[in-house]
Amino acid sequence: KINISDANIPRIIYLSTYMDYNDRQEGLLIKKKVSKGNKHLQRNDIKEILKLNDSTFKKFLKEMKDLELLFQVEDRFYINTKYFTKGKCNFEKGSYTRIFIDTLRNLYEHSETKQHRQLSYVFKLIPFMNYETNILCKNTYESDIEKLELLGLNDICKLLKLNPKNAKKIERDL
Repeated sequence: KINISDANIPRIIYLSTYMDYNDRQEGLLIKKKVSKGNKHLQRNDIKEILKLNDSTFKKFLKEMKDLELLFQVEDRFYINTKYFTKGKCNFEKGSYTRIFIDTLRNLYEHSETKQHRQLSYVFKLIPFMNYETNILCKNTYESDIEKLELLGLNDICKLLKLNPKNAKKIERDL
């Protein structure tokens, strides 16, 4: 909804796993728990964590700041808590997705920079997963599996704004 580039979707989501808990320094990006004396992430730390070259990192940082997803106060970086939180969730029920830190980090850390765009496809499809079955469908709240309106490959291509002519390649990539 905020027009973030495909390649930067997994990057900002991955970076969100480094947030401090919202009962401490809400939105602050940290190396580990601040309460244990660990420090906040600085610019070079973020670049290293994201495994980006200088040019790509500068573009990422500019886009995140322009979209107000990431902001800096002195040498500290924060993620906008309008979109991400860690700890007690204050978002409206059904309007958010929980992220499991270890799983997400493993997924990101085992993908190459050139695969970030493809990884974004997975994240973009989350809102179309049925809440009970994890099946991709149009009616995500339907509890009767027989009534699910399944998404086909062409539907997925349309949702991701990809050319259906490349459907088989997209299927392989996913």
